[in-house]
Amino acid sequence: MLKTNELTPKVDEILVPHPESTYRVFVIKTEHGNIVVDAGVEEQAELLVQAIKPYEPCCIVLTENHWDHVAGLPKILEAMPDLTVVAHEEEAYGVPVSVDRLLKDQEEIVIGVKALHAPGHSLGNIAILIEEEKTLIAGDAIFGKGDYADSLSPPPEKYSRDVPQAIESIRYLLTHDFDKLILSHGVHELKNAKEKVMQII
Repeated sequence: MLKTNELTPKVDEILVPHPESTYRVFVIKTEHGNIVVDAGVEEQAELLVQAIKPYEPCCIVLTENHWDHVAGLPKILEAMPDLTVVAHEEEAYGVPVSVDRLLKDQEEIVIGVKALHAPGHSLGNIAILIEEEKTLIAGDAIFGKGDYADSLSPPPEKYSRDVPQAIESIRYLLTHDFDKLILSHGVHELKNAKEKVMQII
């Protein structure tokens, strides 16, 4: 059984262990449908299915197409074929299954949950803003202190397509209203997050 943590009233985190790191999948709970964010790695996909099924999600949104975010997707869809797959229009090419819905910048996934295009780490990288809760799920647009970074920072050059563009994307994210920051890698910032992000660019 994979470990699940409640990060905020609207966001649960599912920890997906792997020899290289522990990866993260998130569930956004809304009255308009529950959203799974990212698909984890293939080795843990069957356990991930068991973890997300009770949420009865309407869709799975991919913040990017790197393997630690999408490799579990084929097995998840085998078990949950009615799940709608959603990704940014510039990221769908690298997803290992057909994408059902292509997002544009600032498009609502469901009411009150908005996709923000934040390229740099990858071409179609997105962050997800839960407006009512002022929570930003940054995916890999920002890294926290942990396996891949020593502190809150832009995505490392080693794993990124274009770091200067990633920094511009962080500036763009700062034009939106958020107080909590949830990250795919590193320590989450669940208080005064916007102030902390301003200090890294």
